Amino acid sequence: MVWLAVILVVCSAVLHASWNLFGKKVSPTPAFFLLAFLCSTAVLTPIALPLFMPVVMHNSGFTLLLWSAILIAGIAQMVYCNGLAYAYAAGDMSQAYPLARAAPVLFVVIFSFWWGIETLDSWIAIVGIGLLIVGCFILPMRHLKDFRWVNYLNRTSAYALMAALGTTVYTFADKAALTELAQLYPELSGFEVALFYIWLEGVSACVFMGLYVALKPIETQQLKSLAHTSLKWAVITGLAVNATYVLVLWAMQMTDNVSLIVALRQLSIPIGAILGIWVFREPAGVTRWLGIFLITLGVMLAL
Repeated sequence: MVWLAVILVVCSAVLHASWNLFGKKVSPTPAFFLLAFLCSTAVLTPIALPLFMPVVMHNSGFTLLLWSAILIAGIAQMVYCNGLAYAYAAGDMSQAYPLARAAPVLFVVIFSFWWGIETLDSWIAIVGIGLLIVGCFILPMRHLKDFRWVNYLNRTSAYALMAALGTTVYTFADKAALTELAQLYPELSGFEVALFYIWLEGVSACVFMGLYVALKPIETQQLKSLAHTSLKWAVITGLAVNATYVLVLWAMQMTDNVSLIVALRQLSIPIGAILGIWVFREPAGVTRWLGIFLITLGVMLAL
């Protein structure tokens, strides 16, 4: 069963990198990610409504904490997707994806330590964070001697960090919401709670992403155009988004070694970078490969 869990998580990592590739290749815009999330949420709705609504109606409904967490997660998902879209439009996927994927690990550790939620009591984790920081610094360089602030003060890095900030915020919101859901509805299994929350968060994300696109005439026009020209890719991307999380949740039911699951998910970092280099013919010098390697190793040690 452990090997099956490993296979599922590796497939999840490939899917995560793949749907980011689709976003970069088809249309790196907030409108495309909104369309993809609408498709993914629409797929889950026929499952979620009949399965979970009777449970909610039978109990006391949602608490203020749960509503707040869902709303915050939706806003954070909007920030995340917009950051990804603008980062991919501005620069290389092999630079933006590893940074957007790895920086949240650093942010979560910093915020958890600052708020006293967790402490850094392992030298391995400290080394991992150090490697992660070094890798993020090396990634935009063309040569190891090419250390200039202009390499980092660019739109690609800024938007990738914006996506990372969104990920960090919805990570904390997810934790609070999942804990609250489990306490409110003990009759639901862990997998059912997670599936229910994925749908709730998807609805919230669609609302806020939709508001953003509606307020941007150029994005509204882009959404209309994509609905006619790229709906197939939006559906595929949306299904990949759902499958990414479902495979991880399924794997977690098969093993108690959560650290293994979390570490294996980070395989998406080199996979995403390699896809960017291969598909888009992005520059792949020694420094970029070194940065990708250090980021991947650092993330796995820090977890």
